[in-house]
Amino acid sequence: MLGIVISCVAAFAIFLAISYAFGFYKTEYNPSKLSHNIVIFLSLGILIAGATVIYSFLAKDNFIYPYLRPLKSMNAYEQQFDAFLKGQLNIDVVPDLRLSIMSNPYDESARRTEGFFYLWDRAYFDGNYYSYFGIAPILLIYYPFYLLTKTVPEANTVCYILTVLSAIVIAFLVIKLQKIFVKKPNFIMLILSIFACELGSLIYMVQASADMYYTAVASGILFLSLFLLCTFSAYASKKNGKRALLFALSGISLVFLVMSRPNLAIYFLLAVPIYIKTVFGKDFKPSEKICQVLAFAVPTVIGAVGIMWYNYARFGSVFEFGAKYQLTVHDVSEYSITLLLFLPALKYYFLQPPIFLSKAPYFDIPFSPLKNYSGYVYMTSTVGAMAFPSNWAIAISPLLITKKADKTKLSIFILSIVSVVGLAFTDMCLAGVNIRYLADIALVTVLISTTVISKFVSLEKRTSQSLDFSIFAVSCLLLLLTIIVGLFLVFINERNNLLNLIYD
Repeated sequence: MLGIVISCVAAFAIFLAISYAFGFYKTEYNPSKLSHNIVIFLSLGILIAGATVIYSFLAKDNFIYPYLRPLKSMNAYEQQFDAFLKGQLNIDVVPDLRLSIMSNPYDESARRTEGFFYLWDRAYFDGNYYSYFGIAPILLIYYPFYLLTKTVPEANTVCYILTVLSAIVIAFLVIKLQKIFVKKPNFIMLILSIFACELGSLIYMVQASADMYYTAVASGILFLSLFLLCTFSAYASKKNGKRALLFALSGISLVFLVMSRPNLAIYFLLAVPIYIKTVFGKDFKPSEKICQVLAFAVPTVIGAVGIMWYNYARFGSVFEFGAKYQLTVHDVSEYSITLLLFLPALKYYFLQPPIFLSKAPYFDIPFSPLKNYSGYVYMTSTVGAMAFPSNWAIAISPLLITKKADKTKLSIFILSIVSVVGLAFTDMCLAGVNIRYLADIALVTVLISTTVISKFVSLEKRTSQSLDFSIFAVSCLLLLLTIIVGLFLVFINERNNLLNLIYD
């Protein structure tokens, strides 16, 4: 362990020496410069290669259809895909009649006492099983994959595709955000921010843990990053036609975000200041504003109607996605939003530290039971967002707020914090604690922090070269440590798939 630490410190010292000697700590990102674009595309290549390496170590035996295995042994996405091919909404597995006569079939202890087979973690309603997992991956991956290969993709294949797409989108999202909020970002900071956001968003941890639960998370990350990229690209565009197109793509991404993980719809708040400026700003004519508003509103409304129809057709309510009826560890109807869980949410989703060990694998995620709470909360091992050192920079973000701050940008920043905290709180109340739930807030949190870091590094009117370099060095350290923590979590997580391969 000591030897690894010494090697890392030496490598970092060499990196800083080179950055100082060649003035890299002062180099601004120039999107027109060929060498800068080459480095960015090489970085994308590394990110895609990383996903490919993970995929190469995991099982990826896609399924012949009709399935050779019993349908009840398939995961929820595979069962739902089968249902769609059969022209029905419910899973084609007949529930045990004893479910229908139980006073409360959602009580796990009662089901265990009865001792009959049932589909675990599926929605049970009106005598049928349903999948409460969003259908975005089925529409955009399962169907095309089946049409091209005549096979149904296994979870590792689905998560690999989602991870590659997410890696590309997140990289361009980081660049777009820094061009908008930093204007003259440092090039080294930009590249390190890309890697920090990729690892800090947990997309590689999600891929390494691939199953039906993580498929939903991976899809959510992809469409959240797409929604943010399209929305902020529209905000930065000065051309009516391009802006309208980007708003349309933003609306479509929002629909698929809801069809992946409905709770992530809270991030719509980040776009509200942009829509307000679009409607009330003076940059466009009234006819152009109408065009832009309709470009976003039409696909969003059409998608919302489709989602509500799908919900109503299954559960008799346009706002019910099915989680209320899931057969899982506890009766979900007993969950509720309570302020008693607000401080625990801050602890588990933000402040929970990792455990560092003296021998391999040197890192672990702790299990810390919730105390002094009379209700039920699903608890597993996790770390908080502040386990990623770049996120510490959020604490200094108020220093960047001035009287001349752009109101739209300031509103986006404030709503980002509100959304992250609000989502962590609702996840704590309605889902509990799990490392994969951290992915609901990880992307936005690390996007905020890396943007703050780049903004702080790029501040002008400093007279001390040594101060500039010191800030650069500390910022690089925070970003590199975030990358390292993200790499640890690829191996040490809820599933430990890759770690088990190493030790088996």
